[in-house]
Amino acid sequence: RSLSYMDGFLEMKYEEKKCPTDVNKTLNARISFTCNHEAGVGSPELIAEYDEGCDLEFAWNSNLACPPHYMVQCSVPTSKGFVDLSSLSLPHENYQVELDNGDLFVLNLCRSLVHTNQTKCSYKSAACLIKEGDLMGENLGQVHSSLTVDREGSPFITYTLGSVCTDSGSSHTHLQTVITFECAPGVYDSVPEFIEFSNCHYNFIWKTAVACPVKTVMGNCSVTSPESGFTFNLTSLNKPGGWRWNETSHHVFNHIDLNICGALEHSGCGAGVGACDNNKLNLGLANSNLTLTDGKLELVYPGGQSYGTNGDVPAETRIKFICPPRRMMGSSGNVERDGPWRFTWKQTKTLWTYYLDFMTDLACDYQVYCDVSKDNVVYPLTKLRRHDSNYKMMDMSGNGNQFVLNICGPLVAADVPSSKCNPMGACGFINNTYIGLGKVQDSPIVSDNDELVIHYTDGDRCPHGLFKWSSIVVFRCEPNMNEDHRFGHPKLISVDEENCEAKFEMTTILACKNITRFTKIQEPDSCELYHPGKNKYIDLAPLRRQENYKIFLEPGKSQEYFELQPCGSLVQSCNASICKVAPGDGTPALSLGMMNDVKYYPDSGDLRVRYLDGYECNANTRQKFLTKIFYRCDPSVPDGQSEPTIMADGLMDCVLIIEWPSRTFCEQHEIDTYERNHRTSEDSTSSTTESGGDYIDDEGGNHGADPFIPPPHIDGHDSADSAQDEVTEKEVSGGGSSTWGFLIAVVLLLCLGVYVYKSDHARHNLGRILTELRARMPVYLGGRAHRDSSFLISGYNAPSSGFLEDDDDYTT
Repeated sequence: RSLSYMDGFLEMKYEEKKCPTDVNKTLNARISFTCNHEAGVGSPELIAEYDEGCDLEFAWNSNLACPPHYMVQCSVPTSKGFVDLSSLSLPHENYQVELDNGDLFVLNLCRSLVHTNQTKCSYKSAACLIKEGDLMGENLGQVHSSLTVDREGSPFITYTLGSVCTDSGSSHTHLQTVITFECAPGVYDSVPEFIEFSNCHYNFIWKTAVACPVKTVMGNCSVTSPESGFTFNLTSLNKPGGWRWNETSHHVFNHIDLNICGALEHSGCGAGVGACDNNKLNLGLANSNLTLTDGKLELVYPGGQSYGTNGDVPAETRIKFICPPRRMMGSSGNVERDGPWRFTWKQTKTLWTYYLDFMTDLACDYQVYCDVSKDNVVYPLTKLRRHDSNYKMMDMSGNGNQFVLNICGPLVAADVPSSKCNPMGACGFINNTYIGLGKVQDSPIVSDNDELVIHYTDGDRCPHGLFKWSSIVVFRCEPNMNEDHRFGHPKLISVDEENCEAKFEMTTILACKNITRFTKIQEPDSCELYHPGKNKYIDLAPLRRQENYKIFLEPGKSQEYFELQPCGSLVQSCNASICKVAPGDGTPALSLGMMNDVKYYPDSGDLRVRYLDGYECNANTRQKFLTKIFYRCDPSVPDGQSEPTIMADGLMDCVLIIEWPSRTFCEQHEIDTYERNHRTSEDSTSSTTESGGDYIDDEGGNHGADPFIPPPHIDGHDSADSAQDEVTEKEVSGGGSSTWGFLIAVVLLLCLGVYVYKSDHARHNLGRILTELRARMPVYLGGRAHRDSSFLISGYNAPSSGFLEDDDDYTT
């Protein structure tokens, strides 16, 4: 055995004279150790096997492979509520932010950096800057204190004692990093954004839904996390026959039967009971009000009976759903069984509470960090993850096999026709059977042949029983973006039914190097800006107006304001594109920069316009003020009504950052789609119109309905409604004919009922039709709201078999 460390790789080599499968060969094994702060000792996992089992490669995640590291509490109470950022703290990898010049920031949250071969940073640092060609990154600060809150109520964290500060005018002796968090509902997959470096401070802002105050959400056995956008769907756990918890106490055997989101049948405890013990004691009445609070899934069954009382003390059962801490078969031989795992109770004078822990994969949020880096280049594949719908495709060989896929996360539970697909990342309808093709358990990697790939493992067991299904998704660069699928759409490459492996390929601009495109502005007074992403010029003239735009620092309090025009003529107060005006104190207006360049960010869709050479804002460094305006498409803002605003924490010593949402930067199809769905939401109830201001993004962002799924019919009726209208009209206009029609209808319904009762296939199809009918009904008649994830997505036409329905879903 030999243990070696080189270039960030910790590896052990093992050699045995005789290979178990062939005594004439030598057994060689290589174990690659990787740092994971929370893995404990860990255990090895076989990842590759060569030479008939005589050449083996293992991966071993362990905290023993980590250098000393530090962690602090990652939650804080604010004036708006309790904020918990723990889910953003990564124990096995780091966040990476690429700069325009190719330099790379490496950061983590509330902990030291995770040591990897890509880090090249001091093991004490929590933020690091790696410049191209440098052997060692610059330490930008260490973890010494937890989250705090600024005057506006926004949480932030400061990393201190970085490398020595070389700015003679700074009051700080070492570099520091400040990350400020902004609550952004619906923004699930984001990374910190670098703002500026000033006074030996590196400033970042992080817009994310996780920064919003913790709240409890409830759903019909299905609930969507407001922090991650992932939908937990437990409907497949409903078993009228019940799940059983067994225990032995003082040589007495006891058991508890319970159902999930439904009542037990034939329990002996009465109707509507969700949990019952062997003494026929009602432990709680069933319901499907699944709640999610700060990442904890729970069902509460009230109305139960307590032990040893006369019924005067009420009781309830609390079922907590837990993602199983899976252990490797090779290390312990144990794999936790799904189902009830632990039972306890607590008694007070006013309430008797029974607690049941329930292990299930459906409580696992199988989402992984999806950005990949190599040679200081970051590939932001996180944008490919979907939250509202899945990618759908079919096998074009004509065998009828169909597939659904998500990237770096599990399938959207509301968009799969079979519970067998949960919680997989890929699922196939192969040979008329739904098969899970693997779970998302590891982040994408750069393979040995320089391909970006992600592996899905631990799928359904193969027919021959030797191993389980797995999938691989290969990402390839495609610099030209498609109008229908801005970031690309996957296609099936092959299905190996013998080895139980599916292979997909996704061509996307996000797999290309240097995807942010920089363009120098040749005519600073022009209103025609070249948009690299759309490969055309955008006319800013609709944003111009006769009076300059004014942005007040404190509306109604301060007279100081910023004055600007998006293009064309300069602002006269300072003869620049953007001015800072302080009327009344005699100070002349200050220039905040002239239009200089444009940069496009495909991962966010933003177009950044930068204004340089403003007034001198730092006498020591001779730094000049600069302004950035981020334009983005927002079809909900008509032309002439959009207003620029200062980004949260967007005003610093030498930098001003402005956001400007506008319809001007939208394509016509984006505007049409928004208006169509906005009209749909206006015809629905208030629960639906909560998302009325959103628009559809074909990349699966949390912007409303799925573009693959047609909107529900609004103006017309489906065939069932039309038929009912005709029957009603006949009953009014005719006398005896309506009676005969009624008798004939009854006979036909009886025949149909007998057929459905005897045919499993017919019952299956009828269930689908009823579910789809409810999805199309108006909410006030019992239909589901658009944001209600407890059933299929509104407007989704489930086929009689398989996944596909729209022509857009057929890809080659």
